[in-house]
Amino acid sequence: MLDRESREDFEFPAEYMFHDVPKLEQHDDPASFLLQQMDHHGIARAMIGVNFKNEQGVRALRDHPDRFFGSFEVDPNRGMEGVRELEAAVRELGVKAATAFPAGLTPQVPINDRKFYPLYAKCVELDIPICVCTGIPGPRVPFAPQETGLIDEVCWFFPELKFVMRHGAEPWADLAVKLMLKWPNLYYSTSAFAPKYYPTDIVDYANTRGPTRSCTPATSRWASASIASSPSFPTFRCATTCGHPSCATTPSVSSSSTTTRTEDERRRYAHAVRHRDRRSHDGNALAA
Repeated sequence: MLDRESREDFEFPAEYMFHDVPKLEQHDDPASFLLQQMDHHGIARAMIGVNFKNEQGVRALRDHPDRFFGSFEVDPNRGMEGVRELEAAVRELGVKAATAFPAGLTPQVPINDRKFYPLYAKCVELDIPICVCTGIPGPRVPFAPQETGLIDEVCWFFPELKFVMRHGAEPWADLAVKLMLKWPNLYYSTSAFAPKYYPTDIVDYANTRGPTRSCTPATSRWASASIASSPSFPTFRCATTCGHPSCATTPSVSSSSTTTRTEDERRRYAHAVRHRDRRSHDGNALAA
């Protein structure tokens, strides 16, 4: 980043977008703090970024396998070494997804660049999704590598790849919806957004034709949490085989939703936790 504020004043690259961000050093046990926050907001499971040098993340996966599952950040600039690292992460750390930030790479790599193709192919081979940032990035870097239209070619060339759009796809949210209608292997993640900021096109799609194609994550500075089964932001509909009366009244997604939990919402969350091993809530490409 080249601007003075980003380089000298910000503690993290997109600080201008967030307020009162928790600081890792304030908590002796970050995993326990995250679990407390998840329980408070009714989040059943979370995806956390891990690598071979991140001892805290690896320990969280080991100590709380029922609450956390891992993702691994990939860098196409590393060539086959990066492919082997992803394979090792799946084999040794048990990660369930790959992640990528095309505009944040050095040098930047567009979503449809051939450098990404070995990683996409490996994700197909490993049967894991890849979650890729698309749209205008929060950090003050050029956005061109993350134009949502670039995903079209990737879905065409890799029809078996589970591709998850992350961080909004704005200002191309309408295009993101069109692409999901076109490609059955394409999903959308609401990560990095408070519910009141969800794009209208995405909210409408989630409530109509796309309830099984939208993932509902929450993001913090130090842990990217993708909810595997949580009615906190109820994009998903419960399977009809469940039969629990609370699930029949699960509300649709609203851009004015908040994380404040009513007693009825807590009851529905408790039910979701009881039934998550039965995969009662479907449609999440990241479910373990």
